[in-house]
Amino acid sequence: MKLRLDRAEAELCRKTAENQRLLVESATFRERCRTVAHHPQSLREERGGAAARAATSATMRPRGMEASSDSSQDSDSAERMGFTVVDDSASSVLSHSSWFSVKPHCFGTDAIFRTRSCGIDFFLMGKDLVKGSRVLAADNETILEVAAAPEVFQETAGFDLQAGNAALRVTADHLVLVPDPQAESGNGIYVRAGNLKEGDFVMLDSWEPVRLTGMDPWLAEREVLKVVFQPDLPVAVFSCPPCILSKGHKKQQTRRGGMRHVKSRGAGAGAANDQAEDGQNSIPQTQGAYTD
Repeated sequence: MKLRLDRAEAELCRKTAENQRLLVESATFRERCRTVAHHPQSLREERGGAAARAATSATMRPRGMEASSDSSQDSDSAERMGFTVVDDSASSVLSHSSWFSVKPHCFGTDAIFRTRSCGIDFFLMGKDLVKGSRVLAADNETILEVAAAPEVFQETAGFDLQAGNAALRVTADHLVLVPDPQAESGNGIYVRAGNLKEGDFVMLDSWEPVRLTGMDPWLAEREVLKVVFQPDLPVAVFSCPPCILSKGHKKQQTRRGGMRHVKSRGAGAGAANDQAEDGQNSIPQTQGAYTD
């Protein structure tokens, strides 16, 4: 009986892992299809440029450095599906589940991400992320996993973005989601933060476009994080805002009525007990009179 139970638990774990993998793949393909639908020309140009770079690299590659047949087959399959396989040496950040290349050094160490565990939402700072950490995507449903240990770099310039009540500190090459004027509502494209200007619209976690009301440049040496999420989907993140110091209510002391009279009665009884029956003094809390 125990053996059958162990087998059932192992099968359940396997099915759960397979279901999670399929959910991740489904979210990735949905995002890819939406991008292809709205930007087919740019993707064709991207694939053409990648193919040209690959051909040049293959021509200049020394003998003994040829790619294996397995990797060639994987690359051909990916090209037929509409993906571009990017080599790590040509990409700063690579999400292997979707093959999208995004720029590094995007998040500040104080950036705050939303995560979920056992149906409870809580927040996690960027400096606390490790490989395997899970955060919520911008759709508030898909779970993104940190695919590699975050790397810390030093940046000397960036912007503090302000859109309504939302604020975010970013570097100039940080990719920000903005509405696409040629697409239907709810879709957007990515623009470098350095190319934005006050008055532009940006997308918040509610998927509503909000006008950028502040874009203050900063020049200082700050730590930033290179984070790779799997799958490579939009993530809602915000900077820790300045806080107002406050204090909670003072705890009320519990007072019981009549305790003063109880103490006085107890003191009188103790004094009476200190006298022996014959009137002589006795040691407190003992029986009998005190004698030398």
